[in-house]
Amino acid sequence: MIREWEGVDCATVMQVMLEAGIGIDVGLWAPVELGTLLASGLLPRVQRISIELAPLDGLESTCPRLTHGMSEWTWPLVADAFRRLADFGSTW
Repeated sequence: MIREWEGVDCATVMQVMLEAGIGIDVGLWAPVELGTLLASGLLPRVQRISIELAPLDGLESTCPRLTHGMSEWTWPLVADAFRRLADFGSTW
């Protein structure tokens, strides 16, 4: 039904998705958006977070994290991935 919407450029449907049993992939584009996610109360229920290097360490979320970036963001993201791998005691 969402594909049939016309003239809508923004919508908040996360709660409705959860009620329908659909997982949420939250996208954070800047660290300033983290407060909005925390205030929503939805963080413990999201399935994955796509994030541009915002600080999520220490928060109560165990969902997988998809980090993405390019240019100057590439190597900090790679370093963060290796740090996480070491934190979990995993090996390749």
